[in-house]
Amino acid sequence: MNKYDFFNRCILAQSYVWIQNHIDERSGGDIPDICYRIKTAGFNSLHINRFSHEEAKILETITKSEEFAHIKETNISLIVMPLEVMRLYVERIPRDKRPIINISDKKLLRGKNEYFPYMIAIRKANPEMYKKQKDIIETTVANASAWYDHMSKHLIKGD
Repeated sequence: MNKYDFFNRCILAQSYVWIQNHIDERSGGDIPDICYRIKTAGFNSLHINRFSHEEAKILETITKSEEFAHIKETNISLIVMPLEVMRLYVERIPRDKRPIINISDKKLLRGKNEYFPYMIAIRKANPEMYKKQKDIIETTVANASAWYDHMSKHLIKGD
């Protein structure tokens, strides 16, 4: 099992799940176009390159650890989380170790900034909601980093 391939599939699959959960919870709604492209890449990764039984057990062990519990229990933005994880992924994984997903690195490096136009609209329409959403986004960015670090520690570095 190539550790980078496995890590890549985990990133893409989880990003797909976050975006799909957002769409299911909010009946779609306004989300950045790049999220649909990330979702498609994740869907392909999840359904074309299925996880083996061994890989599924590894993921289950990692995600059920005590160390991972606080990451799962935090209220996050299901749109900002995959944007930030993908930003970290592009920043930290060399290009030759990543699969071709037909989304430019420049776009992926924008991370949470892809969500700014929606935040501006919220700010104008409902300042109270904007404050809540801003706090959730700040928490999400920290959680995205913690999630990424935890997964890379166990899947790439082998701890």
